[in-house]
Amino acid sequence: MSLEALRIAFANPVESSTERLVLLAYANHCPRDELTAWPSRKRLREMTALELKTISATVMRLVSKKFLVD
Repeated sequence: MSLEALRIAFANPVESSTERLVLLAYANHCPRDELTAWPSRKRLREMTALELKTISATVMRLVSKKFLVD
């Protein structure tokens, strides 16, 4: 996990705990000292216990806010 990615995930002004949880799951997938991650929706579901539909909608919101790049 990248500590910088984790710091960024906590620092972003998200609107919900779901957005924060998804950002943290992405940060957990970033290699050390990098800010890129490509976890599958299935893997995000396993990590967060969120429904796939919720994950997809949340990722779309985070991309529109420029917190993630798809």
